[in-house]
Amino acid sequence: MFQAQVEVLEPLGAEVHLYLKAGPHQITARVGPVTAARPGDHIPVALRMDKVHTFDKETGAAI
Repeated sequence: MFQAQVEVLEPLGAEVHLYLKAGPHQITARVGPVTAARPGDHIPVALRMDKVHTFDKETGAAI
């Protein structure tokens, strides 16, 4: 588990995308439609490695 800062919250009806920053890393998280997170908050993040998708920053290709 690690801490990340919420930069943007994007409500999309059935889910919310959280755009997070953890050190130099940008992370997008899909969460349920009811979340207490708000831009500027520091939240704990735990990754489900079976659900993680990573991309090359230069090419955008899936890794």
